[in-house]
Amino acid sequence: MDSLKQKLIVSYTSLAILLVILAVIATTENYKATQSELWVEHTEKVIQELGMVNANLNNSIAAQRHYLQTGDQRALESHTEALRNIHERIIYLRTLIKDNPEQKIRLQFFTDQLLKASTFQKKLTGIYQQHGRRAAMDGYHQLSDSDEFFNLRSLISEMQTEEVRLLKSRRISLRRYEEQAIWWFYALLGLSVIGLLISYLKINGEIDNRIRAQRDLEDANLRLHNSQEVIFRQEKFAALGVLMGGIAHEVNNPLMGIINYIEFAREQIVDDRPRDMMTKALHEVERISKLMRSMLIFGRTP
Repeated sequence: MDSLKQKLIVSYTSLAILLVILAVIATTENYKATQSELWVEHTEKVIQELGMVNANLNNSIAAQRHYLQTGDQRALESHTEALRNIHERIIYLRTLIKDNPEQKIRLQFFTDQLLKASTFQKKLTGIYQQHGRRAAMDGYHQLSDSDEFFNLRSLISEMQTEEVRLLKSRRISLRRYEEQAIWWFYALLGLSVIGLLISYLKINGEIDNRIRAQRDLEDANLRLHNSQEVIFRQEKFAALGVLMGGIAHEVNNPLMGIINYIEFAREQIVDDRPRDMMTKALHEVERISKLMRSMLIFGRTP
């Protein structure tokens, strides 16, 4: 029982250690998958914010142009609202891309270029209010052909391209981590089942061995008991033979004397009738003597 207990302790301890190692690996892979999923969501949010910045930039340009063409005050308000939204998005983007130095440089350059473009657009508004639509439109076309607008659009496009590349890479990493986490989970589950099966087979085999050993011991005890019975019976028969031999020897000696006396008496009797009776008596005594000799031979037989 102690041996079986020790084997069970060693088996279950080894299995538990291996399961803990696999559980740690599976947990690590799951943590990586979770972190990768968070990065995917983060990148999608950055792309969304960049899209909103690009949309507000286009709205600002379109509203500015509409104001310069029509003088509609609502267009100027839309232009101002779009610029305010762009600045709010830029502040939020700074917190989102603080881990990406290249994107931080692009965003800072975009902010500088936007400031230049915004300053020039304010000058256009002043030109419109002081010198009229024609002078303002000439300034607007000059702004549209300048590097400021080109840089603003190209910078947004570069940042979006970079974030899309990061998104693809992070989705690939997420898929790989998820597959590894699933693989380790099934490995953990499979090893648990295999370990339990091996433990069951070892326990079952140990129990079978003990049952066979118990049966062999019982058979040996039965054979020993039967051997002891045979030996006891043989010893009893041997003792009985010795006793019978002793009795036969003690009885046979007086019988020989009786036979001699009967033969001597028969020779002295002349009458036929008593002589016949002595002959019969001698015959019966010889039968007894023969029986005693048989008992003596039986007692001497090993």
